[in-house]
Formats: sequence, structure tokens, C-alpha cells
Amino acid sequence: KSFDAVALTIPGNEVFEAVAQGTVDGAMVSAAELTNLRLIDGVKHITVGVPSGTYQGIDNNNVNRATWKSLSDAQRKAFFEAATISSAAVTWKYVTDGARNMKDAQAKSFQIHQAPADLLAKSSAFIESDLTTIARAAEKNYGLKDVDQKVARFRKLVEKNGRSSSPARKWRKPHSLKFTGARFARRSISRLTACECGRRAPVELNVIAGRIVSAVDRAVLYAAALALLAMMLQVSVDVIAKLAFNAPLPLTSALVTEYYMVAVAFLPLAAGEYRQAHIHVDIFVQRLPHAARSAIEGLGMALSAAVFTVLSIQGWQQAMDKLSNHAFLMEQSTRLTVWPAYFFCRWAWA
Repeated sequence: KSFDAVALTIPGNEVFEAVAQGTVDGAMVSAAELTNLRLIDGVKHITVGVPSGTYQGIDNNNVNRATWKSLSDAQRKAFFEAATISSAAVTWKYVTDGARNMKDAQAKSFQIHQAPADLLAKSSAFIESDLTTIARAAEKNYGLKDVDQKVARFRKLVEKNGRSSSPARKWRKPHSLKFTGARFARRSISRLTACECGRRAPVELNVIAGRIVSAVDRAVLYAAALALLAMMLQVSVDVIAKLAFNAPLPLTSALVTEYYMVAVAFLPLAAGEYRQAHIHVDIFVQRLPHAARSAIEGLGMALSAAVFTVLSIQGWQQAMDKLSNHAFLMEQSTRLTVWPAYFFCRWAWA
């Protein structure tokens, strides 16, 4: 609104398509994204020199809480050491890629514009006002204290580093960064592996549980994938045999209905939950404070556990009844045993 425009937040992998198709008029990104997002193939105009503040969104060394708790002290130290090199390498690559991309843009006769004075004034005014918004949001959503003092301290650090990295100062490229980083990363990874194998620290119980869950997850996904592949092959062969030889495969309809579709629909449910890939509607929830979001997430997990527990118990009883009765169906005088399929959805619920 400060720039008489409508701002949109879209995933990075959709920026190129949005710009190329004219869905958006432009994208505010760094010069490195010209190649990272392939924007160099879809834009012709670049405006440079617009101050936008510092970018604090690169989280290339994040670890979720459960994984972090499963690491020993030696593993955490190794991770910190490797993350240091990783952060430096990513920062350096953004700088060098941006410089190279701008040279390529000039060589391709892109229209490169300097930001006009009114745009610079609006940008600076927005940054100043946004600092207050950020500070109040940090207090409300995350319960931070002394936010204004933290903002002031951070601004001094930015100004200090901005002066130290001015064009007037000569910087020498650390030519050994790539080699040192690779060697350091290999050493840190080997230390992590050594810790996981128990040479430096015992493998903790939650690590073993995590590996078991991961193995079960892969097995269930492979089973569902095999069922999908088998269904495709059988249906294709059935159609060809029916049209070419007037001899359709027996039990195709029953197998698809009783086995393939059940496996494909139910077996991946647990995998989707394990990866947090189910659809979430959080238009309202995402505006709540962090504590409230955590409470709602915990309540949702508790309710889901209760529902799936009831479904699992009832479903298991039904599956056992089908097993005891040797449930089957008849299709064109051919008998098909169907009781094993009743265990698919019960497994997914469990």
C-alpha cells in the first residue's frame, strides 16, 4: 500500500511463472535469484538500488526440535561447526552469483534502471515504520522483552557492517573457502556418523524409535506404490485383452475395488501425517500468537489420536471377524478372498 501496489507473497518456485504469465507486474528479489529462480529467462527490466533492509530468512541450517533433542553433545558441536561453513558459503555464493547475473543481464541488453528518488524516499519511510510494526509483533506473538532496545542494537550492527563492507574497502576473495569448506564438512559429517554409530556416544532411544518409524513409513509407501503400479498394469492389460482378443482378465474389477484402491487410498495416510503433508486450513490460526497456535495444534493432535484409536479398535474387530469367516466374493464364478484387504485401512489408522 505504501507503494500504491498490491503485495503478494508466493512461493519461490512460482515466481518465474507468475512474472512470465503477467500474473504479477514484478518481483522484489536479490540479483542472485535471476538464475536461482530462472527469472533471467522471463524478465527484461531490472530496477536496482532500492533499499529493502536486511534479509533474515535463510534457514539452511535449521533442525526441528525432535531431531535436535535426539543429538548428543558431540553431534550438536559437529553440526554447529558444519553450519558455520555452510552459512558462509551460502552468503558468498549469493554475492558472487548476483554480481555475475548483473553482468549477464547487461550482456543480454536488459533494461537496468536506477531507482528514482521518490521510490527511494517511500522505501526508506516504509522501513522506518515497519520497524515499529515488527517490534510490536515480536512482543505480541513471541513474548519478547526489551524489543526496542534490541532493534536499536541490531541497527547499529547493520550500520557498522555496512560501513566495513563499503566499496571503498578492498576485499580479497578467500580462494580456499571452497576447499576448506568441503574438507570441514566431510570431517563434521564423519563426526556425526561416528556419534550415530556409537563410537563417541550411545545411540539414544528416540533415535532408534525414529529409525523404526522411518523404516515403517518407507515400507508402507512402497506397498502403496506397488499397489498403484499393479492396478495400472492390470487395468491396461485388461482393456487391451478385451478389445483385441475379446478375453478380459478375470477378477480385474474385484481386485481394483477390494485390494488396489483400498491400499492406494489408506496405506499412505500415515505417511502423509508423518510428513505433515495433509491439507491444513489455517487462515485464522496463523494470525494467533505462538502459544495459542501450539495449544490448538496439540488439541488437534489429541483429538486425532482419540478418533483414530476408536477407528483402529473397531476396524480391527471387523477385520478379525472377516478373517474368522474367511470372507470372499464371487465374480463370474471365480472366488476371490477379500478378508486381507480389511487390514489395510486398520493399519493406516493405527
